[in-house]
Amino acid sequence: WSGGNWKDSITTLQVLSKKEAVTKRITEINMKDMNNWETILIDHLSIEEQDTIHSESIARQFKNGEPVGEYKTFSILVKIK
Repeated sequence: WSGGNWKDSITTLQVLSKKEAVTKRITEINMKDMNNWETILIDHLSIEEQDTIHSESIARQFKNGEPVGEYKTFSILVKIK
């Protein structure tokens, strides 16, 4: 995964069952002003019904190792036939 100047992304996947998994991605960026940013994104994915995935995501952001913010999102992804 890459986007913009973000780099050094590490992703793990833990399969909990045939219908449930958790992913964790850690992505870093080093700015020209010498600040280091890191985002930890954790997604809980589950198949609730056929062709529909529910996602609960938590993003935690850090600047120079210090926490600066956190947010949570909920998404429903539907396969269009």
